[in-house]
Amino acid sequence: MPLFSKKQSIFVLRGLIEALPLVLVLFSPVLGAKVGQPLILSLIVYAGLNRHNLKMPDRNGWLFLLLITQYLVFHMFLAIAGGENTEARQYVSTAGLWAQPLLGLPLMFVYATTYAGIRQTFRFIAPPATALNMLVIGVAYFLGDVCRVRISGEIFLPALLMANTVFLWIALFGKETPRDRFIGAGMLVLCLVTSTAFLGVWGIFLSELAVIFLMLGYLLLHDRNLAISLGFTVVVGIGLAFAIDQLAGCNFFLRSTNIVVAPDEMMTSDRSAGLRLVMWENAWDLIQTNPIFGHGIISEVAAAEGQHIHVHNMYLSWLIWGGVFSLASGILCLLAIAAAFAFGKMSNRLFFGAVAVCVPWGLSMVFDSFLVWPTFLTSFVVISSIGYGLLTSRE
Repeated sequence: MPLFSKKQSIFVLRGLIEALPLVLVLFSPVLGAKVGQPLILSLIVYAGLNRHNLKMPDRNGWLFLLLITQYLVFHMFLAIAGGENTEARQYVSTAGLWAQPLLGLPLMFVYATTYAGIRQTFRFIAPPATALNMLVIGVAYFLGDVCRVRISGEIFLPALLMANTVFLWIALFGKETPRDRFIGAGMLVLCLVTSTAFLGVWGIFLSELAVIFLMLGYLLLHDRNLAISLGFTVVVGIGLAFAIDQLAGCNFFLRSTNIVVAPDEMMTSDRSAGLRLVMWENAWDLIQTNPIFGHGIISEVAAAEGQHIHVHNMYLSWLIWGGVFSLASGILCLLAIAAAFAFGKMSNRLFFGAVAVCVPWGLSMVFDSFLVWPTFLTSFVVISSIGYGLLTSRE
């Protein structure tokens, strides 16, 4: 006798198909760009299965879509007007690279806002996915001979996406039960260890600390016991990361202190930080010659140094690309999920959910121009849509 009837089997299969896009997103920290085609295909299949349940976005949804779309369309035309960048073919000055997130946005938004099980699936899959992502990265760290693990060719993207996942989970479920608080604490420890000891991304680590301090500030006013628990969790996470870093001799925490030393010392104590200062100075000199309209996307290469094709500061990149118009467009896109809720009642859950998406990207991009790369740009669109869907779900 079969375990499931035909009707039950179809129901289970449909449930797995509907959950698949979210599962792919949750494992994208280690899958990287490889998740792209399976994700698009799974979204198309989902839309086909649920074509009769699709509905028009509400006011907040339209605002969210508008703020992201304006950025993609504006910069696609800016890229077209500037021509192709022959020095770096993967750079976003190639107009076609803007089309992928532009075409994927409606599919991702439809999925995130109509998948009835998005919140419960995220609740149960995100913790083990975070642990498995950390395990894969950790194994590569201990078995490899480098201090900064490249999973699917990336260092920064895994840390960013893991931070988004962990902070979204904590914002949604972290206060519900003692078990949830314990799970959230464990996820946060894994996130801190991964971004510091295994990946060595101090810009993202600083953005994680910023989110944590916002949460601590709120909890100190409303629930001091939870604030103490969060503080203890952070100490455990950083302590474990420091122990691993010392054992491996990679000196991540020593390098991180260079961001507070004098610029002249930074030039000699940390080559990466010193190079950033040079590029930022070059960028500012270029920006001052046309701060209103900028110089076009291709022009950024002239302000970069060595093999780099951008100036390692997204806000300076925007000012070079299209002046204050590009900067305003970029900031509006970056804050799309927060702006979508700004005109209604902003609950604590909505506020910290928006913080979970916006702050890790917004603050870390002070130190790098992540959105010049197509995988990062598409990932931002995807995680913003997932965050919006999770925060508006009525489960």
